[in-house]
Amino acid sequence: MIQTMLVISAILLILYGLGFVFIPNTLLSFYNVQLELDGIVLTQLLGAAFMGFGLLNWQTWKSIKGAENRYILNANIIHFFVGFLALLIGRINGAGNELIWLNIFLYLIFALGFASTLFKNNK
Repeated sequence: MIQTMLVISAILLILYGLGFVFIPNTLLSFYNVQLELDGIVLTQLLGAAFMGFGLLNWQTWKSIKGAENRYILNANIIHFFVGFLALLIGRINGAGNELIWLNIFLYLIFALGFASTLFKNNK
């Protein structure tokens, strides 16, 4: 299960990262979000982080074991759980449009999936 989650999250993170770096306004327009220059630069920075995190997940999915397993799982749990909360709070407060619910759902699924794997491995 961990390998599948790492691969799927890697693909999604890299795709979103590329979109945020190269076409931030176009990508965010699907969510009814418009950015000025400062927001574009910060979105591109987020895209770079997504690409790096996605690459990390992609490169570790075949060889993950032992302590590295726990470190990679912890990083993913933090990213997806905090991201889930930020998206949920933002949407409750009126950010974006209904499409954001898809991201909220995906972040929740990944947070629970990575946490479940971590807790199974700690038994």
